[in-house]
Amino acid sequence: MIAGWIPVSKSLSSKMEVMTIAGRTGRNRHEVVGLLVDFWAWVDEESLDGRLPGLTIDALLGLFPATDLAFWDAVIKSGWLLCDDTGLTIPNHERWFGRSAKRRLQENERKKAERAASEHPQNDRKPSASDADKKRPREQKKKKTEEKTSSCFFPQDPKKTQTTEAAVGDGGEGEGPPEKRVNEMFEQFWAAYPHPKPKDKRFAWAEWLKLSPDESLFAQIMNAVEKQRRSEQWRRGVIPNAETWLKGHRWLDGT
Repeated sequence: MIAGWIPVSKSLSSKMEVMTIAGRTGRNRHEVVGLLVDFWAWVDEESLDGRLPGLTIDALLGLFPATDLAFWDAVIKSGWLLCDDTGLTIPNHERWFGRSAKRRLQENERKKAERAASEHPQNDRKPSASDADKKRPREQKKKKTEEKTSSCFFPQDPKKTQTTEAAVGDGGEGEGPPEKRVNEMFEQFWAAYPHPKPKDKRFAWAEWLKLSPDESLFAQIMNAVEKQRRSEQWRRGVIPNAETWLKGHRWLDGT
């Protein structure tokens, strides 16, 4: 535990994991960040190694009343929380919350400043273990986490379980399309939609998760994109960004 503070990335609110949690739960991404930081600060006070033996999701609901089952399910699926029969664990805890973390982060900042000031940066630097880790596909990291998710949620009130399934599903009756198909449909949409700002893709993805369209709605969206691409407004370059278009259900324009 590092007394007094925990390290938080300046870009945390824009990370894909945060955007995905926001999309799955219908929360604002800044609200998600606040809940995560509150949780991490508590873990930093209570655990030296990131392990919380015997702790269940039900216990977290009592400790953090602003959360719900859908929130913790999304955190687990993001890979930021592990859960099994022994309790809960924060992955990579030592890297961010261990006793040497503060010294290591300060040393990294110093080296970064030295490299920036150098007239001849070292381009032949061998990739570090952390660099290699960043290059690994996110799905690889999440696979084992998702396999353990089922053991996290100890017997719940049936009403709570139904509420959670609705929250992390498609927002309507029954189950939404498989996650792989949702991803495929989004990539098709993104390829077809005129997007002058590719960096906005993550925001459009968060809206797409909220919609979690079935095949019928997907076909309606794609037909509307093709039709509006030929409109005079879009041909003049007056095109809403994809996030706004999805949030406003703009595929219904003109129907």
